[in-house]
Amino acid sequence: FNLPLAAYLRSRCADLEPASGLVRTAAFHELCRDYALSAGLSWPDSIPSGNVEAERFYNETAPELLQKALASARERFDAVLVDEAQDFLSSWWPLLDTLLVRPGVDPLIAFLDPSQDLWDRNSSLPLPMPRFPLRLNQRNTAAILRRFAPYSSTPLRCSPLAPEGEPPVELTY
Repeated sequence: FNLPLAAYLRSRCADLEPASGLVRTAAFHELCRDYALSAGLSWPDSIPSGNVEAERFYNETAPELLQKALASARERFDAVLVDEAQDFLSSWWPLLDTLLVRPGVDPLIAFLDPSQDLWDRNSSLPLPMPRFPLRLNQRNTAAILRRFAPYSSTPLRCSPLAPEGEPPVELTY
């Protein structure tokens, strides 16, 4: 769902040898666009700018185009990994499962943090998936974790391997 992360991963995967081309990275709506265009479906040059129109496009129209494109698309995956899965609508999960060579069998992996639900989707994973809670923060410095722990609804624990880092600076505007 994160465009900068998708671009970063795409650049990293492009350098893989000999596996170049075996890993596909894209944000969800990039995937919708790529499949739609490869199926000869029209994709707008500019996305609607109004809140209601943009929301309808991203939440309904783009996934509908992906669904139509999947009817004739040959490209399927042995596994699909989704980061920031809390940002996904529940209705998108069956589409992601359809991207697999063997839907319902091949791995569909989701990383999510309900406390980071920026879009207030409150969506659930409708597909039966095992859950493995990550109880140790591996991505922040110890100083950042201590600063933001009071705002979390769940206890935060820092990896003992995390660097201390600079103390965060809070600026109020």
